[in-house]
Amino acid sequence: DNVSNETTVTIVIDAAPVANKDSAAIKEGETVTLDVLANDTDLDGKDDIDPSTLTIITNGGKGTAEFVNGKLVYTAKPGEVGTDTITYTVKDKNGNVSNETTVTIVIDAAPVANKDSAAIKEGETVYAGC
Repeated sequence: DNVSNETTVTIVIDAAPVANKDSAAIKEGETVTLDVLANDTDLDGKDDIDPSTLTIITNGGKGTAEFVNGKLVYTAKPGEVGTDTITYTVKDKNGNVSNETTVTIVIDAAPVANKDSAAIKEGETVYAGC
């Protein structure tokens, strides 16, 4: 008569968050702040993503990136132009790690003002920067 008591087992399936790609365009030497979590999802609910667990996996070489208060702050180095790539992950409140995703930063050269000069006679009109 080896009979046990009947019991119920509950299995909770907890999905990991899904991190999605982000991008921005800035000028050399500028700083941009991106809310990278705005397009990330978690089947357990958006509130389940833990911003304090944002982790940079690879940092690009044309600037510096860090997470501040759940947002990515990227500063392009002066004189650096081109495309820079940062990858990151994030965890949910149960410790499940997201996929690694990419933030692409396109850095354009800052505009350069050149000296203009013109010689005109009295009463003439000159147009600059046309």
